[in-house]
Amino acid sequence: MDFDFETMCDEAYQQLEMNTQCSTLILPNMILEPETTKLTWKNVKEYLRTIRRHPDHFMEFLKKECPSKQFNWVSGSKSDGLIIHGKFQKRKEITELALKYIDVYVVCPSCKKVDTKLTKLDSKNNEFECLNCGMKKNL
Repeated sequence: MDFDFETMCDEAYQQLEMNTQCSTLILPNMILEPETTKLTWKNVKEYLRTIRRHPDHFMEFLKKECPSKQFNWVSGSKSDGLIIHGKFQKRKEITELALKYIDVYVVCPSCKKVDTKLTKLDSKNNEFECLNCGMKKNL
């Protein structure tokens, strides 16, 4: 067999592409600043960018999971963070909510990969699709 430099480079790139398909998710550390009557999550935009989900969908999830709490974006651009109103907010509660969101809306239930996408179908329905195994379901 004749292996030239270009052929070996092409083969190496193909192997790298196969290895970059996400099987694990490396999340940024959550920057949470608790105060007496609220908790501010500073890097929520970076967190959502990592899991490739829209901020509005995440906000809907939070409001549905914790109807007794009030959630607001710090600014209209959503880049300054998220404010969770209520006395004595615990970091653990917010961390558990974020992980629950990942379990439900990011990780494929079939192959357990995180290479997925969420598409809004209409005002109440979303389509979850795994880019690895092709599984689709409506949420």
